[in-house]
Amino acid sequence: MRIRFSQALVLGMGFLSLSAPASALDWKSAVAELSRSNPELKAGQQSLHAAQQSIRTSESALYPQVSSSLGYSYGASQSSVLAGDKGPDAKGSFTAGLTISQSIFSGGSDTARIDQARASATSSAVSLLSLKARLSNELKTAFASLVYAQRAVTLQEDIIRRRKDNLNLVELRFESGRENKGSVMQSEAYLKQARFEALQARQNLEVSQLQIVRLLGREGKSDLIASDEVPPGVPEAHPDFLTLARESPDSKQAKVQLESAKLGMTLARAGYFPTLSVSGQLGRQGDQFFPNRETWSVGVALNYPLYSGGKDSSALIAAQDTMQAAALTLENSDRSLVAKLQQAHGSWIQATEKLEVDIGFAKAAQVRADIARSKYNNGLISFDEWDKIENELISWQRSVLSSQRERVVTEANWELLQGKGVIP
Repeated sequence: MRIRFSQALVLGMGFLSLSAPASALDWKSAVAELSRSNPELKAGQQSLHAAQQSIRTSESALYPQVSSSLGYSYGASQSSVLAGDKGPDAKGSFTAGLTISQSIFSGGSDTARIDQARASATSSAVSLLSLKARLSNELKTAFASLVYAQRAVTLQEDIIRRRKDNLNLVELRFESGRENKGSVMQSEAYLKQARFEALQARQNLEVSQLQIVRLLGREGKSDLIASDEVPPGVPEAHPDFLTLARESPDSKQAKVQLESAKLGMTLARAGYFPTLSVSGQLGRQGDQFFPNRETWSVGVALNYPLYSGGKDSSALIAAQDTMQAAALTLENSDRSLVAKLQQAHGSWIQATEKLEVDIGFAKAAQVRADIARSKYNNGLISFDEWDKIENELISWQRSVLSSQRERVVTEANWELLQGKGVIP
């Protein structure tokens, strides 16, 4: 009931009395088009896909590495060169081979790099959630601003009509000697002001249209018109702010950074451990193609670092500092977000209630203005008294429009902090 009343009370304006729009846009269609066409969202999705592919790149270190080679060389032996005989002993040689190597132990660096790649992919996924929440916030705000701009144009047209009627009434009373010239001049100024504000409203509408066009990924200028409004939600009475904070993208991102920092410690420690690998080679050699003499070899390599110039110890200290900083960032993130959530929730509740208050005052102002007009026409109140009531009506009408937009904006901000929104 509350929603229907606030929608209906655009104070006799309807949804729009503008000229026929080139294209109408409803809220569901706007969400679907942004989800499909927004370039920033597409870039975020591609970044996530790239991060997921990097996991496979890191996992390749756990599998055997196979390579093949084919070569040809031409030259002479050392003895023939010293003897000055470059002819008979100079010959060509073909080689072909297949090499297989396998890392047995790398000090834990291989698995740590895989886990870091997974953490990076998780970070990209969380970033995509944050991006969707931000785009949802921007779309809700832009759509609400478009609706506000449309209604402001319609309201301003109604104000112009009202100011014209008022001017005519004041002029009639002036001609009959019941009003002074100052009241006529002030009424004329009100009409000029209304026309100027109508110009502002139309220009603001164009700006709002451009904002929507950008978010939807469209090119060029569009005179699209919103055919409905953002469906309002109902604020929860007592949300669990700490739980919401810990489930937010900011908190998840801080947790991923802490996990990545821990993996950095593993990588830093890997420099103190030996590495072990095995390899095998199977090949052919000969002076004709394809070479016919078979060769093979099998090897085991054990490498133990003795001294790296302090690089390993410095890397370990840096990794420890990074991990401690990440832990503190996570702790501070949750605390800070709880306060922001409380403030955003309170703002949403206040905006919802203020809209109802403004609607009540606007409705009362409309009735008072109708009564005041009749009284002024019959000479029962002065111009100044009537003028004050007229201006109060216009002020409350504008306040209703602003409150309708503010309710949507505060709800969108509340969702943004939680990493939620309408983008699937």
